[in-house]
Amino acid sequence: MNRWKLTWEGVEGAAEYAVLKGNVATGEWTEVATEGALEYLIPQAQIGQGARNVYAVAMKLGERAYGPRSLSVLIGQPTPVIVGSKDLPYSETFITLPLLGATVQGGSNLTVSYSELPVRMKFPMGSRMVTVRVVYESNAKLFEDPANIFSKCRRSRPL
Repeated sequence: MNRWKLTWEGVEGAAEYAVLKGNVATGEWTEVATEGALEYLIPQAQIGQGARNVYAVAMKLGERAYGPRSLSVLIGQPTPVIVGSKDLPYSETFITLPLLGATVQGGSNLTVSYSELPVRMKFPMGSRMVTVRVVYESNAKLFEDPANIFSKCRRSRPL
């Protein structure tokens, strides 16, 4: 069984914190727990299989009032993918990140990282961005040729 634990730093004057779960489709937040401690162990029942589970924490100011909400975090329930010969060739659209059925790994002189998108960008809550970075200067020439750059039409082809 996979368990997730949210932890946060305390805010001066706060006696309780509201743990909020976001509804990605509507952008609304629902209080799922009230904590006096600075951590919350998310019950397995609150983690949707293959869903975008987005959580945040806010200081409670009253029965239904909250202070500023923390940045949201996206947690995931591992989704096993069994690929058989009838499923090949397997392709990935990279629409949902991190990937549910695969892991992107850096190759020779490349790093891969996931990061939250800045708030000013208009994407659904919990959206992530994958960054592939060349970490060795001599490989930068690979990206000077347009044929080697990922594009909307060629995003699942190797470089």
